[in-house]
Amino acid sequence: MNFLANINVLWGHILIDELARAGVREVVVSPGSRSTPLTLAANAHPDIRAINVIDERSAGFLALGLAMATERPVVLICTSGSAVSNYHPAISEARQSRVGLIVLSADRPEWLREAGAPQAMRQDQLFGPHTVWFHELAQPEADRLKLRYVRSTADKAVAMSERGPVHLNVSFRKPLEATEVPRDAPDGVRDLELGTPEVAGRADRQPWVRVLGSAQSDSAPVLRALANAERPLVTVGADWKARRWRPFVAWLKQLGYAVWAEAQSGVVGNVARLDASVQPDLVVHLGRAPIDWPAQRWMNSLECELIFVGPDDSHGLENPEHLASTWLRLRGLRPRRKDLEIIQNFQPQEEFSKNPKPKALESNKDTKEIPQFPHPNEQQRKIWISNETNHLTQTEGVPTFFDGAIHSALHALDPSTAIFVSSSMPFRDFENFGPKGRDVFVNRGLNGIDGVLSSAFGVAAARVPDGSRPGVVAVVGDVAFSHDASALLTARRAGISAIVVVINNGGGRIFEFLPVKGQAGFQEHFNTEPSIDLQALALAYGAGYARVTAQKPLENELQKRQDQPGIHLIEAVVDWESSIATRRSILEARAGLSSVRVATPVHAGSVRVAPWAITALHGFSGTRADWRVIEPYLGPIEALNLPGHEGKSGVETWDQAIEDLAQELRSQDRPVLIGYSMGGRLALGLASTYPELISGLVTIGARAGLPESERGARAQEDEARATAVERDLHGFMREWARLPLLNLRPAHPARAPGRVAHSGEGLASALRALGPARQPLYDVKLKVPALFVAGELDKVYCEAAREMAETLGAKAAVVANAGHAAHLDEPEATAAIISEFLEQL
Repeated sequence: MNFLANINVLWGHILIDELARAGVREVVVSPGSRSTPLTLAANAHPDIRAINVIDERSAGFLALGLAMATERPVVLICTSGSAVSNYHPAISEARQSRVGLIVLSADRPEWLREAGAPQAMRQDQLFGPHTVWFHELAQPEADRLKLRYVRSTADKAVAMSERGPVHLNVSFRKPLEATEVPRDAPDGVRDLELGTPEVAGRADRQPWVRVLGSAQSDSAPVLRALANAERPLVTVGADWKARRWRPFVAWLKQLGYAVWAEAQSGVVGNVARLDASVQPDLVVHLGRAPIDWPAQRWMNSLECELIFVGPDDSHGLENPEHLASTWLRLRGLRPRRKDLEIIQNFQPQEEFSKNPKPKALESNKDTKEIPQFPHPNEQQRKIWISNETNHLTQTEGVPTFFDGAIHSALHALDPSTAIFVSSSMPFRDFENFGPKGRDVFVNRGLNGIDGVLSSAFGVAAARVPDGSRPGVVAVVGDVAFSHDASALLTARRAGISAIVVVINNGGGRIFEFLPVKGQAGFQEHFNTEPSIDLQALALAYGAGYARVTAQKPLENELQKRQDQPGIHLIEAVVDWESSIATRRSILEARAGLSSVRVATPVHAGSVRVAPWAITALHGFSGTRADWRVIEPYLGPIEALNLPGHEGKSGVETWDQAIEDLAQELRSQDRPVLIGYSMGGRLALGLASTYPELISGLVTIGARAGLPESERGARAQEDEARATAVERDLHGFMREWARLPLLNLRPAHPARAPGRVAHSGEGLASALRALGPARQPLYDVKLKVPALFVAGELDKVYCEAAREMAETLGAKAAVVANAGHAAHLDEPEATAAIISEFLEQL
C-alpha cells in the first residue's frame, strides 16, 4: 500500500501503527466504507491479527473474550452510523469487568453531521459513563504536529484501557481508499516524506509515548532517567497539586540537579528562567503543562527527550505539542532511602538506555544511543545551569508603579498566607515578579476570568473556616473583578475573610499584545475598561477599602490587614501604557543579562543516605510510629522514645533528660532535630544546651517555657494528671484526647485506644519530670537555625511560635487547617514547610 496516497490512508496507518507499538495485537473489524482507511491499515500491519466479524454486536463480545484471554487491549473497528451502537452491550460489560477494549468508530466529517447526510449521527460520548475515556480525533491533516498528536493519542488510549473501554471517534472525508491525489490537494500529504518520524514512528519500534509507572509514589523511574543524562533539567508546571512535590524537588536540588518551577506551583527551583542558553539533553516535567509564555516557547523548541510525570487519569499527560517520549503515571514523588541508591549505584536501565537525540524529529537515521556516562561516583554531578533571581522579582528601584510591582509587594506577606492569582496578565506577572514557594492558587484550567473572586473566597473558606482573619490574598484584574463582583455578597453571607487586591489598569489591555490590535472594532470590543467605583462598591457590601498608587503603601496595607477579619478591597491604580512599557523594559533587560553560571559541583558519592539526617521526638503519650506519616515526604527519620514511653526508663529531672538525649545524639552525624509538644520542648532544650550536636531545630506545638508566676499552678495540674494516668491508663488516654488544647479531630490517630503502648507509671514519671512546670524558660538566641511550627487552629501555640521566633532568632510557620498535632492533622503540608526550611540549611 502506498501510505502517502492521501491523508486519510496515512492517518489510518499512523493510528494503527502506533496502537501496535503500544502493545495491541488483535483487531476485530466489521465491514463498512467509512472505516476503509482503518481496515486497510489493520490488514496490512505485520504485527496485527485482523479478524473480520460481520455483526458488530458479536464483534464486540468476541473482542471482549480476546482481551480477557490475552490480557491485552483489543481494538474494534466499524463504520459510521448505527453500526457503532451495536457495541454497547459489550462495552457495558467491559466497563464493569475493567477489560481493555478500544473502539475506533469511523465517522462522517463534522460538516455532514445533522445536515441530512446518510449514515451520519452523533457518535460523540455515545457510550456515556461506560467508557473510561472518549476522544474525538481531529480531522486528518498533513501536519507534523497533527501526526504526533495521533500517535500520542493512540498511546494514551492504550494506557487508559488498563481501566476499561476507550472510544476514539475518527472522522474521514473522501477519498477513503488508497487513491493517489495531487500533492497540493487538500487531501494530499504535500511535503511529508516517508522517513520523517511522525510518519515512520520512532526508531526501534518504540511507541511515540512510552507509558510507565504505577499508581504508587515511586521515584525510581524518574531517578533512573536523571542519572542517565549529562545535562538533565526538572521542570514543574503551575498546578495547585504541585505542592506535594516540594520535598522531592528539594531532595533533587540537594543531590545537585537543576530545577525550574513556575511560581504558581508553590515549588522553588534553582533555575530562574528558561531561554536559549538553557540546553538540556533531558527534561523531566512534573504536573501540568507550563502556562508561562516564554516557558511554553522554550519547551516547544527543544530537541531532546521529554518525560512528563502526571497522575493516572485522563488528564495525566499534558503535552500540547505532543513531543513527550515518556509518560510516567505516578500519584506522587517521595524521597526514599532506596531511591538514593539508584543515583549512587547507577547502572543504565533498559527503559532509558536508548533515546531519540536532538535530530530525531528530522530523520530516523539520526537516532542513536545515548552515550553511557561514567558512574556518578567517578564523575562530579553538578547543577549544570543556574541563574540569579533577585532582579526578576524585586521592583523597588523601578520609578513607575506598574502591574509587576503589585505582585512584588506580595513578598511582604507572611509566608504561610495563601495567594490566589487571577487569569490573564496577573498570573503571568506573578511568574515574573511574585514570591516563590508559596501556596498559590489560580483558575488555570481554561484560563478564563469566570468566577475568579468566588474561587478565591472558596480557598479562604478552607484555609480559615471561622473567618477570624483573611484566608487568602487575591490579586485580580479590574475586568475579572467586575465579572464576579457579586461574590462579595457570597463572602459576607458565609462569614469569609479575604483581602482582594484589584489592579485598576483600565482593563489590563492584554489584547495589546495580540495581532488583533489595530483592527476594526478593537477599541470597542477588546479594550473594555470597567470604570467601577470600587470605594462605593466596598461600602455597599460592608468591605474595607484602601486606594494605593505605589508599592510601599500597598505593602503596608497588606501587612496591616492580614490579621483583620472581613473582606478588604485594596485598589491598586496603575497607568496601563506606562505599565506595559515598564514591564517590557524589565523583561528585555532580563533577557539581555548573561547570568547563566555553573553552580558548585556536588559529588554523588559524598551525598548522605538522605539529603538531611533527621531525628525526631514524639509528644507526651505518643510513640515513634507517629512520625511515619511524614517520613514518606522527608525521607528516613530516626525516631527516639521519650523517657517513660514504650518501656523506656523514666528520669528524675529535666536536666537528666537533656543529658540522656545528648548522649544518644553524639552517635549521630549532627542531625536536624524535630520535636512535637513535650518532644519539642526537649528538642529546644537540647538545641539551647548542646547546639554543636545538631544542624537545625524544628518544633511543632512547643513553647519556650512558662513564666515563674504560672509554674506552681501548672505543677499541681501535672501532678493530678500523673495520678490519674497511674490509676487508669486507658481512661486517662480517652480524656486526654478530648482536651480542647489538642483540638484533635474524631478520626485523629491519637484518639484510637489501641495505640496505647505505654504503662501508666511510665507516663506519670514523664509528666512529673518533664511537664511544662519543670522546663526552664529558654530566652537566649539560638546558635542553630530553627523553625517553630504550629497548627492554624491552635491559636495559643500559633502566638507562642511567633514569640519564640522573635525572641530566639528563628522562623515561625503556621500549618493551615491543622490543630496542635499539625504533623498528624496535615502531614503533607507540614512536611512541605519543614522541607523548605531544611533546604536552606
